[in-house]
Amino acid sequence: MGRKDAVPGDSAMLRIIDAHQHFWDLDANHHPWLRDPEPIPFRYDACSALHRNYFPADDGADAAGHLVWGTVHMEAEFDPAHPVAETEWLERLAERGGLPSTCVAQAQLDDPEVGAVLAGQAARFLMRGLRVDSLAGSFDAVVDGFLQAATDRSEAERRALLHDNNAARINRL
Repeated sequence: MGRKDAVPGDSAMLRIIDAHQHFWDLDANHHPWLRDPEPIPFRYDACSALHRNYFPADDGADAAGHLVWGTVHMEAEFDPAHPVAETEWLERLAERGGLPSTCVAQAQLDDPEVGAVLAGQAARFLMRGLRVDSLAGSFDAVVDGFLQAATDRSEAERRALLHDNNAARINRL
């Protein structure tokens, strides 16, 4: 990618890693916020323009004129009943066309099945981190779910779940 008329020093020569982008195939996968008849009103106002498939070729067209060297797919609120399926789909997409370069996957620490979700996400070659929306809710529910998945600090460290923002809270366990 990149403009053919770019010259050294031109901003079109700047190598970019898009650190937060999304791909989705609404024909093959379920994203409740894009498919359910009633979107979450406080969060997804006026998003009808997003109710279409979006693939690497679309991203390439949108980024035309820029040297995009890679992308980081941020989990796109895939079907919460099957969070690892989004990462698996992204890996197939990347194997076919090179993008996304990596991803931040979905996991809800208050999910009773969080251990299986973490193990599934950890096994995926594309996954580099987790977006954990449940941290915004009740911390007690998060701790309960976390304890089901990791019974001691070494397990949490092994799964790279300790982030500076949460380490102090989890240390008290």
